[in-house]
Amino acid sequence: MRKCAAVPVRRPSRPVEPFADCRLIQHATIAQRLVTFKPAPQVFEKHLVKLRLTIEVSWSIMNHPFLIEVEGLILKSRVSEGAVPMMQQTGVFWTSVCAMSMAVASMVCAQNNEQPASASENKQSVAEQRPAKLFEPLFRLVNCQGACEINNPDVKDFQPALNNKAYPMGSVVRVGAGGSVVVVFSAQESAQVLENSEVLVGAPGNNPDARLVCLRSGKIKTTFRDNLPEGSICVQTPNTVCKNIAGRGEFSYEADANVETFQVATITGSMFVEGQQYQIPALRAANTVNIQTAIDRSLSRLTSVSGDFNIVLANGTDTPVTYGMSPKAVVKIWRENAPVGGRPIISTLVVSPVGKACHRFAYADGRPNLATGELIAVQEGEEKTKEELPVLLSKEAVGETAKTSAKEATKQ
Repeated sequence: MRKCAAVPVRRPSRPVEPFADCRLIQHATIAQRLVTFKPAPQVFEKHLVKLRLTIEVSWSIMNHPFLIEVEGLILKSRVSEGAVPMMQQTGVFWTSVCAMSMAVASMVCAQNNEQPASASENKQSVAEQRPAKLFEPLFRLVNCQGACEINNPDVKDFQPALNNKAYPMGSVVRVGAGGSVVVVFSAQESAQVLENSEVLVGAPGNNPDARLVCLRSGKIKTTFRDNLPEGSICVQTPNTVCKNIAGRGEFSYEADANVETFQVATITGSMFVEGQQYQIPALRAANTVNIQTAIDRSLSRLTSVSGDFNIVLANGTDTPVTYGMSPKAVVKIWRENAPVGGRPIISTLVVSPVGKACHRFAYADGRPNLATGELIAVQEGEEKTKEELPVLLSKEAVGETAKTSAKEATKQ
C-alpha cells in the first residue's frame, strides 16, 4: 500500500453550507460501499480527502479521533513489530472506515433530531409568554327564571332572554319580579342578577379583555376567582366603582328622587372601592359598607355596616389621610361650589361609632394652600386610642360583675 500525503488540518474560511450535512451522509454511505466492494487503496485515499473536507465544512471538527485513526492506518504502512501484510492492513482500514461512517451518521441524526426539539421548545416558550384571555368574547345567560329580558345593541329593543344563549358586550339584562338569571363570563366567573334588577354588561374602553358590570338597579351576586389579575373585572354605579374584585360579593343599588344608595358586601376575597374624594383600598371578607349619595352629589355618607377596614380621604394635599372604620362609624363629605370662581369646596367629617366627631377638615379642590387641616383639637387628658364601645352583657356576666363590685365595696 503506497503512502499518501496527509491532508492538512485547517478551519473553513467560509460559513457552513446549507447542504453540508447531506454531503456528509453521502460520503458516509460511499464509505460503507467501499467496504463491500473492496476497491484499490487509491480509491480509499481519494474518498478520505473528500470525507475530511466535508467534515470541516459541516461542523469544523478538527482532529476528530475517528478521522485521525483512519489517516494513521492509511499513512502507516508498517506497525512497530514489522511489516503487515496488505490484506490485513486493508481489513483493518475497512473496519475503521465502517466505524467512522457509523459515527458520522449518528452525529448527523443527532443534530437532525435536536433541531425539531429546539423548534418545539421555542413554540412552547412563545405560547407560555402569550397571556391567555380570562373571559369569553361573548357572555351567556343561563338558569333563566321568571321574566328575563335583554336589550341587544344590534336589536336595540328588549326581547325575552333565551337560556344558554351568548350575547354581545353592551347588552342590557333586565329581570322582573320573582325572576333571576346568571351571567356567565367564563367557566369560573359569573354574576347572578336577582329580581327587579337591571345591569349593563360590557367591557371598559381602555381594556377590551376586561369585563364591566354597570348596576342600574336591584341586586347582584358575583362569583369570581380569588387570584384574578388586577383590573380584570369591576362593578360600578353612577358614583362608585368596585375594582379588583376577587372571591364572592353582593351589590345592591337603588335610587329615588333625592338620594341613591349603594351597598357593597364582601363574602370572601376582597375588592377596591372608589368614589369622589374617598377610597377603600381593601374591603375584605365579612366587610360591608353602605354608601349614600345625593342626586346632585352635594353629599356623600359612608357607613360601616360590618367589619373593620381603612378608608382613605382626600384632604386637598398630595398626602391623603387614612382612618379606621368600625361598625356604625360614619364619614360625611359635603361638596359645594365657591360663589366666586365656582371652585369646588369640600368639607369632611368623621364620626365614631358612638356618635362623637373625631375628625373634620375642609379644603378647596386643586388648591393645596387652601386647606384647613384638622379642625377638631384633642382635649387635654383625652386619649387618642380607640374608643371603648358599649358592650351588651349576658345575665350571667351581669351577675358576676355585680358580685365583683360588691366585694370591692366591702373591702374599701
